[in-house]
Amino acid sequence: MPVPASTATDNPIAEPAERAARTTTGQTSPVRTATARITREAPDCPHGPELLARAQLFDELSPKVRARFAALATLKTYPRDKLLFDQHQAGDALYVVVSGRVEISFIGMSGRKLVLNYMGPGDVFGEIALLDGGPRTASATTVEPSELYRIARTDALDLIASDREVAVELIHVLCQRLRWVNAQFEDRALLPIPARTAKKLLILVERLGVRDGRLALSQSDLADMVGATRESINRTLAHWRARGWIALARGQITVRDRKALATLVDEAMFAPRN
Repeated sequence: MPVPASTATDNPIAEPAERAARTTTGQTSPVRTATARITREAPDCPHGPELLARAQLFDELSPKVRARFAALATLKTYPRDKLLFDQHQAGDALYVVVSGRVEISFIGMSGRKLVLNYMGPGDVFGEIALLDGGPRTASATTVEPSELYRIARTDALDLIASDREVAVELIHVLCQRLRWVNAQFEDRALLPIPARTAKKLLILVERLGVRDGRLALSQSDLADMVGATRESINRTLAHWRARGWIALARGQITVRDRKALATLVDEAMFAPRN
């Protein structure tokens, strides 16, 4: 199964124009606005099954079950900086990215913002809300004009309740995503910042399908995703650039030596621990 792009939360990789306001301490404020309007809505999704076949979460489902979910989807077009849902808001839908990108972020109690992921075409987020309707654990905001399929929770629950095959397959896939979440926590706990950074870059290159290794990603965004300070990421990237492993440009990181980064990750993972 491909590595899931999102965590198994309702947070569930470009540069968001609307970010939480930075404070003088470098922390962020949870203040956001959601004034952008949906510009188009289509009640039918003729290419839904084909898209879901490529979408993480749905790609492990049988064609029959995917088709049933696709029949519930509504295609919507959103402008840049549209807040799709906010942290702590009641969950009411699952989303699949058709085009564009969506930032998934979390605001801590101190007001500091952590970018958990960026969702691109084929990525799914908001899956936990599909089942429990509980509060969102993160916010989702478009970082560029985006087309998304939206599946309402009420429709999905009706389908799950009426079809045992759908329920069993969905439980299996969600368990796979939970395993991935556990792996993310292990990385944070066990891997040093350079290894976490290398692993994140390698995952992004693979998931976004960039053959030349070029990522439209700022160092600030990478720091948010890794859970490190921008200064530590800058030092790490500068060291790698001197070795020829990566190239840097404004708002862009290019991975040149994937083998070197992968070796760094493996060495950190299998290093003896006290």
